[in-house]
Amino acid sequence: MKLKHIDPMGAGRIAALGMRLVDRDEVVDVPEDVAPLLVIQTLNWQPADKAAEKLAATAVPKFEAALVAASTESAVVSAELPPANEPADDTTGEGEPA
Repeated sequence: MKLKHIDPMGAGRIAALGMRLVDRDEVVDVPEDVAPLLVIQTLNWQPADKAAEKLAATAVPKFEAALVAASTESAVVSAELPPANEPADDTTGEGEPA
Protein backbone atom coordinates (compact mmCIF):
# COMPACT_ATOMS: atom_id res chain seq x y z
CA MET A 1 0.00 0.00 0.00
CA LYS A 2 1.20 3.52 -0.71
CA LEU A 3 1.35 6.47 1.68
CA LYS A 4 2.52 10.01 1.04
CA HIS A 5 4.80 11.57 3.65
CA ILE A 6 3.46 15.08 4.34
CA ASP A 7 5.28 15.88 7.57
CA PRO A 8 5.45 19.68 7.87
CA MET A 9 8.96 19.32 9.33
CA GLY A 10 10.21 17.86 6.04
CA ALA A 11 12.23 14.71 5.53
CA GLY A 12 12.63 12.28 8.37
CA ARG A 13 13.84 8.83 9.31
CA ILE A 14 10.87 6.57 9.88
CA ALA A 15 11.42 3.95 12.59
CA ALA A 16 8.50 1.80 11.41
CA LEU A 17 10.21 1.59 8.01
CA GLY A 18 13.60 0.52 9.36
CA MET A 19 14.87 4.10 9.86
CA ARG A 20 14.45 4.80 6.17
CA LEU A 21 14.89 8.46 5.23
CA VAL A 22 11.67 9.68 3.61
CA ASP A 23 11.45 13.10 1.97
CA ARG A 24 8.43 15.36 2.38
CA ASP A 25 5.86 14.67 -0.37
CA GLU A 26 7.52 11.31 -1.16
CA VAL A 27 5.15 8.41 -1.85
CA VAL A 28 6.40 5.16 -0.32
CA ASP A 29 5.35 1.53 -0.44
CA VAL A 30 4.44 0.52 3.10
CA PRO A 31 4.00 -3.06 4.35
CA GLU A 32 0.41 -3.88 5.34
CA ASP A 33 1.40 -4.53 8.96
CA VAL A 34 3.05 -1.08 9.25
CA ALA A 35 0.46 0.98 7.36
CA PRO A 36 -2.04 1.24 10.26
CA LEU A 37 0.68 2.74 12.47
CA LEU A 38 1.41 5.45 9.94
CA VAL A 39 -2.00 6.20 8.44
CA ILE A 40 -3.39 7.29 11.83
CA GLN A 41 -0.71 10.01 11.90
CA THR A 42 -2.83 12.29 9.74
CA LEU A 43 -0.49 15.28 10.07
CA ASN A 44 2.40 13.22 8.71
CA TRP A 45 0.89 10.78 6.20
CA GLN A 46 -1.84 10.71 3.53
CA PRO A 47 -3.24 7.72 1.69
CA ALA A 48 -1.77 7.51 -1.81
CA ASP A 49 -3.75 4.60 -3.24
CA LYS A 50 -7.18 2.95 -2.88
CA ALA A 51 -5.99 0.39 -0.31
CA ALA A 52 -4.57 3.14 1.92
CA GLU A 53 -7.75 5.21 1.54
CA LYS A 54 -9.83 2.22 2.61
CA LEU A 55 -7.57 1.61 5.61
CA ALA A 56 -7.67 5.28 6.63
CA ALA A 57 -11.48 5.30 6.43
CA THR A 58 -11.61 2.68 9.20
CA ALA A 59 -8.34 2.99 11.13
CA VAL A 60 -8.45 6.73 11.78
CA PRO A 61 -11.98 6.80 13.32
CA LYS A 62 -11.16 3.72 15.45
CA PHE A 63 -7.96 5.35 16.67
CA GLU A 64 -9.74 8.62 17.46
CA ALA A 65 -12.44 6.74 19.39
CA ALA A 66 -9.76 4.87 21.37
CA LEU A 67 -8.05 8.17 22.21
CA VAL A 68 -11.30 9.67 23.46
CA ALA A 69 -12.06 6.56 25.54
CA ALA A 70 -8.56 6.54 27.05
CA SER A 71 -8.76 10.27 27.78
CA THR A 72 -12.14 9.88 29.45
CA GLU A 73 -10.93 6.89 31.47
CA SER A 74 -7.86 8.85 32.58
CA ALA A 75 -10.03 11.78 33.66
CA VAL A 76 -12.28 9.48 35.69
CA VAL A 77 -9.30 7.83 37.38
CA SER A 78 -7.77 11.25 38.15
CA ALA A 79 -11.04 12.43 39.68
CA GLU A 80 -11.07 9.40 41.99
CA LEU A 81 -7.52 9.85 43.29
CA PRO A 82 -7.15 11.03 46.87
CA PRO A 83 -5.64 14.48 47.45
CA ALA A 84 -1.86 14.71 47.31
CA ASN A 85 -0.07 13.91 50.55
CA GLU A 86 0.98 16.77 52.76
CA PRO A 87 4.72 17.48 52.91
CA ALA A 88 6.56 14.96 55.06
CA ASP A 89 7.01 15.77 58.73
CA ASP A 90 10.50 16.55 59.96
CA THR A 91 11.88 13.13 60.86
CA THR A 92 15.37 14.37 61.71
CA GLY A 93 14.35 15.45 65.17
CA GLU A 94 16.12 18.76 64.66
CA GLY A 95 13.03 20.91 64.21
CA GLU A 96 13.18 24.65 63.62
CA PRO A 97 16.37 26.44 64.62
CA ALA A 98 16.06 28.61 67.74
